[in-house]
Amino acid sequence: MTQQPENLQKKIWKRGAILAVIALVLASHSAAYARNLSEKTLRIALASEIISADPHRHVYMPDILLLSHIYDTLITRDQDGRLAPSLAVKWAQPAPNTWDFTLRKGVRFHDGSHLRAHDVASSIQRARSVRDSPVSFGDYLSAIARTEILSPHVLRIHTTDPIPDLPYRLSILKIIPAKAVMASRADFDQLLQKTGSGPYQIQQFDRQKQEIILRASTSYHGPPPQWDTVILRVIPDDALRVTALIAGHVDIIEQLPPADASRLVRNPAYTVTSLKPDQLLFLAPDTRKRHSPFVLKTGNRSTNKNPLHDPRVRRAISLAIDRQTLAEDSLCGFAEPTDSPLPTSVHPTQLRSEPEQARELLREAGWEGGFTVTLHMPEDRYVSALEIANTIALQLSRIGVTVVIEPVDPERFYRAAGNGDYSLMLLGIALDIRTPMHPASSLLGSTQKMNRTGWQNPRMDRLLAAAAETGNAGDKGTRLAEIQVILDAEAPVIPLYRQIPLYAMRAHLTMNSTQQEGNLADTITPSPSPSRTVSDAGH
Repeated sequence: MTQQPENLQKKIWKRGAILAVIALVLASHSAAYARNLSEKTLRIALASEIISADPHRHVYMPDILLLSHIYDTLITRDQDGRLAPSLAVKWAQPAPNTWDFTLRKGVRFHDGSHLRAHDVASSIQRARSVRDSPVSFGDYLSAIARTEILSPHVLRIHTTDPIPDLPYRLSILKIIPAKAVMASRADFDQLLQKTGSGPYQIQQFDRQKQEIILRASTSYHGPPPQWDTVILRVIPDDALRVTALIAGHVDIIEQLPPADASRLVRNPAYTVTSLKPDQLLFLAPDTRKRHSPFVLKTGNRSTNKNPLHDPRVRRAISLAIDRQTLAEDSLCGFAEPTDSPLPTSVHPTQLRSEPEQARELLREAGWEGGFTVTLHMPEDRYVSALEIANTIALQLSRIGVTVVIEPVDPERFYRAAGNGDYSLMLLGIALDIRTPMHPASSLLGSTQKMNRTGWQNPRMDRLLAAAAETGNAGDKGTRLAEIQVILDAEAPVIPLYRQIPLYAMRAHLTMNSTQQEGNLADTITPSPSPSRTVSDAGH
C-alpha cells in the first residue's frame, strides 16, 4: 500500500495556502503587467525551481534552461544531435589526446570585454573545481589534463586518454570571462557579475519570488533576439500554471500536464506542442550499503539488512512495474516506456509487469514477507511525479513491498542523493547531455556523480569506455549488447519511461522545434496561422 508521512500532509496543506497567495498576487498584478508589456515581451511559466544563476554551479536542467538565454557554449547541436558551431567556429583532433578549438572573432561579453582563448580555459578550470556541487560539471570534464593557448582565438585541450566525444561534453559548458572565475555563487545570484555573451542579459533574479527578467543584448554576435524582454516565472503547481496561461498572466507554459493537453488542443485560443523525449525517468535503489536508512521489515520493524543490495530484489521491483500503465494512464501516452537506459534497438522493452516472477525472486532472496521502503523524489521537478510515484507504489504493493512517498526540496534532495543518504529515489536524467553514450555512462559508470546507486562493476566500466571510443557501428552494437546482459542480471537502475515534453502557448505564438539547440525564448515566434495540433511526437 502507499503511505504518506505526516510532513508530506503538512506540505500539501502549506502548498494550498501558498497557492492561494500566489493566485491573489497574479490577479492583483495582471492589469499592471498588461499596461507595461510591449508586443516584444514574452512571459514564460516554468515548472521547477531555479536554484542558482551561477553557470558552473551544477548540472541541473531548470538552471541550464535559464542560463541558456544568457551564456554561450563552445559548441551546440542541431535537432538531430549533430554538432554545430557556437563560440567555436571549428574544432579538430590533431592527435588522439589533443583537440584544437578555433574561436569566433568579434564576440563580446555583456561587460564589453572580448572573448579570448584564455576565457575558455578559465571557464573549464572553474567548472571543474566548484566546491560542494550536487552534480558537478567535473563529470564531463574530468578527462581534460591541461589547456594550452596557441593564439588569442585558438585553444588546445590535452586529455588524459583519447576522448572522441569531447566536443559533445564541452557543449554543456557555459563560457564566462577569465576575470570572473573567482566570482562566488552569491555574486552571480545577486547579479554582481555581467559575464554572459548570449542573446539576453539578466536584469532581475528574485530567487525568493522565483521571477527572472531578461533583456535583449544589443551586442549579441548571432541573430538578433526574438524579444526585447523575457519574463520567467516559476509556478510549480500544475493546475496553477495552466490557470496562469488561461487567465493571460503568461504566454507559454512548460510541462503542460498530459491530462490538460487534449483539453487545450481543442481550444482555438491555444497551441499545444510536443517535442522529442528529453528525459529518462528511473528508480535508483541503494546498492552500496548492507544496511540502508529508509528500509523496514513488514510491520515497520527495523532491519539490519538492505534488500536492495540483492540484485534479485531489484529485478523483482522492475518486474512488478507495469510501464505501459505508467505511460498510458498516468501520462496519457506522452511517454515512451522502457526498462533500459540503452536505445530500444539494443533490447526489447519489458512493458507489462510479471508479479508472479517478481514474488518468486523475493522468495529466493529471503524477502517473501516483503518490506517497507521510502521513495524520495525532488519536489515539483517531474511531470505528474506524485501520480507516477503512487502508481508505482500500488504496483509494488502487489508483491508485498510497501512504499512511503517523500518529496524533498530540490537543492536538499540532490545534495542528499549525492551523499547516498536515501534508499530508493525517483530520478530523471536528460537525454541530451551532449555525449552519445549518455545517459548510460553517467548512470552506470563507477566514478560518475550521477551514479546515485553506488553500484560498481569493473567490466561495465570497460564496456562503457569501449562503446564510447569505438566509431565502428558493429563493435559498438556488440558492446551495448554485452552491457544489456549485465543490466538484465543486476538491475542497478530501474528505468521507467522517456518523458515527452509538452508546451502550451497562446495561439498567436508558435514554437520552432527544428532549429538548433539554444534558449527557449528564441524558439517562440509570433504565428500568423496558429496550429492547434500536438506536433512531432505523434499524439
